[in-house]
Amino acid sequence: MIDKLKSYVLFLFGVPVGVALVIACSETIATNVDTITEALLTALEIPYDNSGDGNSLGASTVQGAIDELDQTTQGLSTAVGAAQTTLSGFTKPTQVVDAAGNTLGTLVGFDSPHYCIFNSSFNGAILCANSTNGSVVGGPVYFESSNCTGQRLSANANEVTLNNGTLFAPDSKSGAIKTYNSRLDAANPSCVTLFSDTFTLYPVAALTSVAHPLPAPLSLQ
Repeated sequence: MIDKLKSYVLFLFGVPVGVALVIACSETIATNVDTITEALLTALEIPYDNSGDGNSLGASTVQGAIDELDQTTQGLSTAVGAAQTTLSGFTKPTQVVDAAGNTLGTLVGFDSPHYCIFNSSFNGAILCANSTNGSVVGGPVYFESSNCTGQRLSANANEVTLNNGTLFAPDSKSGAIKTYNSRLDAANPSCVTLFSDTFTLYPVAALTSVAHPLPAPLSLQ
């Protein structure tokens, strides 16, 4: 029974972290376990004899101590299991699925009712969509021309944009300082040419793999 009590001491103090460690430190561990076990029994006012026969204590006395330790270790095991379950819920990536059952990508942001989604097929950009109706939220596209023709440009290298019902994603992370003279807003198909400005812009290409609007509603899995 003393040996069983020692095993509980090992469990409670986290000594058995691996076979290699136990083998490498067996003498030190044995000494420490004897010391801890003696201190534990002393605190319980139970005499301790580590002479080796393992039977120096009355069975009922030692069994009572073991029963108490057994309840403690069971409680610790339950707590560890619950913590592992909770952690697994946080570490598992949440997927965004459309109404047709297609997985759109990994949820990386949430601003009700919008889900922001990452998928490598988006050229490394983030797509944010209304989870209720599937409409994509994105900034305007810009043009160096004054009539919204030519290469479409985005002010954000990490965002999927919407233009005339078509989604666009940056096809390069290398932006350049450019002066735009017109733009198309996501919600307004009319070309805006009333002003111009200069800042870093990124070329975009049509994201033909994703239809707009997305099949809604969107759900999380």
